[in-house]
Amino acid sequence: MSNFQGLVREKVGCIALMRLLQHVSPADRAAAFAQLRALPDMATHQYSNVVLQYFVDGGRKGNGMGTEGIPVQPTAADVCHELIHNELSDTQTLRTWSSSKCGSQVVDRVIRYARKADAHKLFEKIFVEDPNLVMYLGGHEFAHFNLKTAFEVLVQNAQDEPQLLRKYYGIAEPLLREGRYSCWIFRRVKTS
Repeated sequence: MSNFQGLVREKVGCIALMRLLQHVSPADRAAAFAQLRALPDMATHQYSNVVLQYFVDGGRKGNGMGTEGIPVQPTAADVCHELIHNELSDTQTLRTWSSSKCGSQVVDRVIRYARKADAHKLFEKIFVEDPNLVMYLGGHEFAHFNLKTAFEVLVQNAQDEPQLLRKYYGIAEPLLREGRYSCWIFRRVKTS
């Protein structure tokens, strides 16, 4: 793992790393995740973001990364927790990741695979702390997908927590009503 940061930035290297990480100890995987997090552009680089998505996926089967569904440590929920409470707790980082084609895919997976409490923290960041963030994400060609995914997750959890869906929809809908991506963002909400 001495050349991890070099390999993670290469097309072939990142693929090899993901397959190798399936078979190392949890301590080695955690060390690799720490090295990846040390890269300032880990989510926006065309190859390192794929390795980050691998960690966020937690080795799920059928993720297109050749990881064969082998359960791994740290789990996807653990990785999402770390990202939400550290990197994504910074508004500028959230904007940067979401507005990048690669980074928005990472944020999308974090929203999907996070524990409910962690997802709720990220939703509070997006919808409550800064209304300008909702408008920014909702009007961006890549970032609007993250809002769409957030509402899909909220609709999925609506039986357990209907008040959250109403709360966040009530905040976002007036801000994005006239937006170019609004029908796409709210599609699941309106059909549920």
